[in-house]
Amino acid sequence: MNEIRFKGGAKIGRARISLPFATLKASKDKLELDASIIGHLVFRAQDILALEPYYPSIGWGIKIYHRVSNYKRPVIFWTLENPEKVIEQIKRTGLFDGVNSKSNYSDLQILELQKQGEFPFKESFAILFVFVWNMFFVFDLPFIKDRFLEGKDKIPFGDGIITANTLLFITALLSLISPGFRRLILKEGRSLDSIRKFIVFVIIISGTTLLFMIFGRILNP
Repeated sequence: MNEIRFKGGAKIGRARISLPFATLKASKDKLELDASIIGHLVFRAQDILALEPYYPSIGWGIKIYHRVSNYKRPVIFWTLENPEKVIEQIKRTGLFDGVNSKSNYSDLQILELQKQGEFPFKESFAILFVFVWNMFFVFDLPFIKDRFLEGKDKIPFGDGIITANTLLFITALLSLISPGFRRLILKEGRSLDSIRKFIVFVIIISGTTLLFMIFGRILNP
């Protein structure tokens, strides 16, 4: 059987992402959970301890028990389909048939991805972005305006909220259209496909919000 795919949501550690931003893919070589911004996990058959149906009070899903030290736990894929049937289809791909103890080239690629952890972005980029993002909001605090910016016509960085939202929009847009920018912010081996849906979602939300903010400032100077 060729690769099969299921759309849904996911939980990796404490991070969650809702439907339809997660995809579970299975083939005879690997099981892959593409959860966009919260993580991209790739498992060989020997990395998986068990796949079990998961039935919390609301919704249902598949719980992946694994032995990859760089991946958080728990790992849950939320699905609209019957979890037991999904697991059965995964098994029919041949993923667990005759697990080979010898590593091949595909195994080495998977191991390299596992070493990087599940988060798709480089830690240095994520830390810098969060720091700059929060600094723009700091300049909108009344305490900062009154104490340090008194008597000035406008904040040196512009309106903090608008600037922060502009930063988010531009970053997301460059992530979508610029291969060079993606190489700068994504870990090696990660591609646009793993974050595309989330990036498009961010562009729509931040772009719409930015337009409302700008028109609000024009209409109410």
